[in-house]
Amino acid sequence: MDGSRKPLAKVEGRRRMRGLALMGMVWAASLLAVLAAGAWTTATVAFAVLAGAMLVFAVGECLHGAIHAPLAVDLSPPNLLGRYLGLSSLSWQVGWIVGPAAGGFALQHAPLFLWPIAAAVNIACAAGALLLERRLPPRVRLTPYDVLPEPLIAGSAG
Repeated sequence: MDGSRKPLAKVEGRRRMRGLALMGMVWAASLLAVLAAGAWTTATVAFAVLAGAMLVFAVGECLHGAIHAPLAVDLSPPNLLGRYLGLSSLSWQVGWIVGPAAGGFALQHAPLFLWPIAAAVNIACAAGALLLERRLPPRVRLTPYDVLPEPLIAGSAG
């Protein structure tokens, strides 16, 4: 990147797997905040802690959105792009199907046990993302910069 161009997003030009690892750590923190709200707070304080946890989780969602799908696009051969994106989407759909059933079962039997387990899974996946980075082709390890055309100033053309 030359000195005249600034990144449009905080992830541009950065290592993708570090971003996904950060996402896992952010999600783990939000899940531990849910645990704290359930274990040590009540009423208004619990509401405030849960609202904060939701905001922290949303930051992780922003990281995911900026990294995950573009990585799938960059990894796929052009003739298989639809299949790669379909499989990427399927991974989330499976979570939406299995998650409520498994989470409901866990919450029924041990209401506060789900949150540290889910946080540990996120931390393990964050470590896995870092380990996976060296297996990625070098061309996709960094999030590319979005190149925007120079603005057209009235009267400057022609």
